[in-house]
Amino acid sequence: MKTAIIGLGILGSRVANNLVAGGESVILAARDPAKAQALAKKLDSKAEAMLIEDAVKTADILILGIWFETIKEFVAANRASLVGQIIVDPSNPIALDGKGGFKKIIPVDQSSGQIISPSCFLKNPTR
Repeated sequence: MKTAIIGLGILGSRVANNLVAGGESVILAARDPAKAQALAKKLDSKAEAMLIEDAVKTADILILGIWFETIKEFVAANRASLVGQIIVDPSNPIALDGKGGFKKIIPVDQSSGQIISPSCFLKNPTR
């Protein structure tokens, strides 16, 4: 199984480091390809940098280390390529609150999985 980490901020880079430390090989992809290349170089032979669209097509497992709002954009842009893949979303539906903290950005009675999952598989998602 090939695992790709999309987004290499604090969350994605930590996951990449931990997987490589555990002996796993990873594909790294970010909006800034130079960031993926730099981390791949640091992680040595266990990591390979790719463009996001190539990583999506190559990997069996996608770990999304990106903000919730960006995940919705990512799913919309890559919907056809995501069918049948394992998608791991370790993020939370939060955003900066303007006061140095975070706030939940979806209704309290919903989960991010309820919102993201249907958009992966429906041709005309309602959300």
